[in-house]
Amino acid sequence: MHLSAFATFAALIVTASRPTPADRCLRPDISVRAWAIAHSPRLPGFELRVPPGFVRDSAEDSYPDPQPTGSLWADSVHDQLVVRWVKAGDHHLLAGALPTSLGRSEYSKCVERINRAAAEIVSYNRLEQFGEAYAGPYQIHARLRWPDGVTVEMYGMASNRRRHLELLGALRTIRRIGS
Repeated sequence: MHLSAFATFAALIVTASRPTPADRCLRPDISVRAWAIAHSPRLPGFELRVPPGFVRDSAEDSYPDPQPTGSLWADSVHDQLVVRWVKAGDHHLLAGALPTSLGRSEYSKCVERINRAAAEIVSYNRLEQFGEAYAGPYQIHARLRWPDGVTVEMYGMASNRRRHLELLGALRTIRRIGS
């Protein structure tokens, strides 16, 4: 291969591997209408639809947390969706910055509106290790903030692309109820 042709080819590879622009959301073409509506005593005032096979971790009801702020749903292969809320004024309790594109393939980051909340959504494909535990390979991280300051953080991990798309679908179903 001629050197200039190689340089052009290399530039195309680098350009193709750049992260998705912040204004593009990964939107699954998936129907959620038949999914179960999920509630949790640890998420008062919220509901969402969860993919088939996901059940809430009922053991969390026995945790000695005086102010429960989140719930976990998982399936039999350990794909999971974690949802936690933070009331207005307690934003110091948020998890911190959402993951960046550094070293993460199929990365997308966007901002959109979900049921009156401003949502920041990150999605990517990377198996990550944290001590003895693993996350991924497909992951979503999202932060939704309602006009009154109430914030919901969502984290999901999936073992395959289909479940990943389902988690992105579930994220877009969360809504406040009774307010």
